[in-house]
Amino acid sequence: MDDMLGGVNASLRGSLDASLLKTGDINIGIDGCAIGDPSKSGVIGSMCRAFKVRNELKAHTLEIDWDIESARRIKREYPSWSDERCLMEARGYRLTDAQAKNLADIASRAIHDVDAKGVSPKPLDPEKSDLIVEGAKGAYSEEIKALWAALLSRELESESCCSVRTLKKLKELDSGQASLFSRMCTYCAGGHVLDGGMIQVIPLVFKYKDGTTYNGGDLSYSELVELERIGLIKLNATTYFEAGQSPLLRIGDLTYVIAHPENRISIGDIVLTSCGEEISALCQLGSADGLLDLLIERMAEQDAFLVEMPDRFAVNKVSV
Repeated sequence: MDDMLGGVNASLRGSLDASLLKTGDINIGIDGCAIGDPSKSGVIGSMCRAFKVRNELKAHTLEIDWDIESARRIKREYPSWSDERCLMEARGYRLTDAQAKNLADIASRAIHDVDAKGVSPKPLDPEKSDLIVEGAKGAYSEEIKALWAALLSRELESESCCSVRTLKKLKELDSGQASLFSRMCTYCAGGHVLDGGMIQVIPLVFKYKDGTTYNGGDLSYSELVELERIGLIKLNATTYFEAGQSPLLRIGDLTYVIAHPENRISIGDIVLTSCGEEISALCQLGSADGLLDLLIERMAEQDAFLVEMPDRFAVNKVSV
């Protein structure tokens, strides 16, 4: 326990929030022992950083000290408990070892993503912190863990990427539903409309003539019915663009404009609900094989074509 918790205090002084903690070269020891590189916070440090809430800003070095010392006291009283469980117990969360490990895995992924972007984690809203802990503690499958880690990462970056309603919806998903929705999102494109109106995510999901399959059989009607039942999509709904509007879509690593100067076009046969749209932002959008070809084919049926925009200056027409 001391090995894991001992380095957290100095680690956080070096990396938790540079605007509040001016450190320089720190090599502070616990009980007289040096702890090494303060930038390496480890699992426990990641949990401290990930589940920092707004009211800790007033004196969070002292409160981190208190958390660590409280965790040590709990560990001495319950030596069979994991370090992660002791830390969360010190923060007021009653968990099992397995639940605490789920949170540790998710926190480590989220902090890794935030650090890779070179930003300081923002403190969580207390209500959202409670909801994230409550939902993420039950994330035993990889599909659910990936969604919670992405959500926590975005919350730490922007403070408010998801509504409370969406957090509650995500908590309700089982691993099969999460896997299905994530797969459906590979057929979605992030984008917006040029010259007015913003659309965050557009599903490129098209019904085939048999009425029971979508996108060439990659998605079934029954699967989409399930996503509608749990409140993530709406079936038999279409995204329309009037003549003169220019949808800008992101597919893979490239951006495309759909050009249709004189006619109204429709895209897809489903739309996302508000909760579905927020959760879709946590998934790998536009990564399905053959998605670009599918869109080109469907747009050609409406006398529209795609223009590739690799950067803001160059455009190339994508032939049908």
